[in-house]
Amino acid sequence: MRSPASAPRATSSTSRTDTRATTCSRVAWRPVGPRVRRRTSGAPGDVVDVKDGYARNYLLPRGLATGWSKGAEKDIASIRKARQSREISTVEGAAAVRDSLQSKAILVSARAGASGRLFGAVTTGDIADAVLAAGGPSLDKRKIEIDQPIKALGEFQVKVRLHADVAATLDVRVVPEA
Repeated sequence: MRSPASAPRATSSTSRTDTRATTCSRVAWRPVGPRVRRRTSGAPGDVVDVKDGYARNYLLPRGLATGWSKGAEKDIASIRKARQSREISTVEGAAAVRDSLQSKAILVSARAGASGRLFGAVTTGDIADAVLAAGGPSLDKRKIEIDQPIKALGEFQVKVRLHADVAATLDVRVVPEA
């Protein structure tokens, strides 16, 4: 009598064949909040091909993408147009904006205690408003990068991505409100 453990086993190459077909879905990225970051390629308005399961189980239920259809094409075109209007089109234009930004003094006023500690923090929106008040261009707050949260009075350096190849470093001075 043979035990089940000593029974002859079929090799994996003869016992099963992989009949699953690899299929892809075409999806269009939707604009999402700044808290959601994807490692996949694609920006809002881009149309990319992804695996069916990834689209069906992750992207579509979370609202990160929409299925590709002829009706969605107009929405995607409007998303692309809005993104292009916000971006600086040429590297030369971005370099000119960078030079004008770096020559300006950016002053942000915030409520602070006697020890110089802020009540809250300086946000990217506060910095974008201060740049506009200083006579600079209107900046998208999502393009401003702060390494550490600004929670004290003083001078800080902030990076602004103006173009894929051009970035500006701003000197931001935080002073107490009067």
